Amino acid sequence: MSQTVLIISGTGVQGAAVVQALVEAGGFKVKILTRSATSPAAVALSALPGVSIIEGSCYDETDLNNAYKDIDATYVNTNSGILGEMAEIYWGIRIFQIASNHGVKHFVWAGLDYIPKLKGYNNDPNLRVKHYEGKGKVNRKQNLSSLS
Repeated sequence: MSQTVLIISGTGVQGAAVVQALVEAGGFKVKILTRSATSPAAVALSALPGVSIIEGSCYDETDLNNAYKDIDATYVNTNSGILGEMAEIYWGIRIFQIASNHGVKHFVWAGLDYIPKLKGYNNDPNLRVKHYEGKGKVNRKQNLSSLS
């Protein structure tokens, strides 16, 4: 029995590697949510066996609700550089909620540890790395190990 996996940011460096690994492992149908189904990366990935492209934005609730229909598992990597810290926190949590509402059984967030808190320098603005902190804060806000 194959599982269907939705990859958010599947045409990026990290996401494409996840797509490739799932295809090589076998037993998965892979769907990629991407802004452009005609981008060179999307076209190349769609040629792989079991891979299909869904055009839409991972920062749009309608697109996310459509993409998460009949999905068993997901790998999510938001673009910190475009979103900024606060929007990444919002969308990281919101994507998790939408996936959960659709009964997704496995959620993998491409996050990072919340180092400022762990290392005790979270009050020094000169040491902040916003793209790192946004992902870390999502990890802290949600128990991403389980959707139950």
